[in-house]
Amino acid sequence: QMAGPPEVQPDLATALRETQRLTSLSDELLSLAQADSNELRIELVGVPVNDVVSEVDEALAPLASGERAVSVVTDVPADLVVRADRRRLAQVLMNLVRNAINHTPEGGLVSLSATGSARGWVEISVADTGPGIPPGELQRIFERNFRGASAETAPSGYGLGLSIARQLVEAMGGQVRAESSEGRGSRFTISLPVGP
Repeated sequence: QMAGPPEVQPDLATALRETQRLTSLSDELLSLAQADSNELRIELVGVPVNDVVSEVDEALAPLASGERAVSVVTDVPADLVVRADRRRLAQVLMNLVRNAINHTPEGGLVSLSATGSARGWVEISVADTGPGIPPGELQRIFERNFRGASAETAPSGYGLGLSIARQLVEAMGGQVRAESSEGRGSRFTISLPVGP
């Protein structure tokens, strides 16, 4: 893409975006199949949260700043470590951040933050300034194949991402929850044990 002539840059950007979307869908379907057949492999190690957040931020920067015109900010202490599967944690955050970007209006804000607690847990949050999730839908968003009313106006999805995200977080010994206020945005928070 960097070496291509200016006149083909828009087409290359579209091809890159669609390739990333299909790669994400393939990862989700593979994770789903592995979970359904009890073959989901999780390797728990000490994972620096800031490294994974930086990786996700860099991967999704073209979507955020280009197509969606959304700002992404991060606030993660450099020394924060969780006990997790690095690849699976990146997959979960990629899903949550992509959803946040896709559901945030132009000029909006998506933030990634993380904090440690005295109880031995780390909370990683993805928040947006989108339209929020209606209370009736909020109870169902982690169900497989569930797509809320906002999905009609947002970029296409298959209703699998949040269900898979929950399965992966729980397989790593953590929890994920969602909070939202209509018209004021949403926040998804992953809780994972502090790393060794």
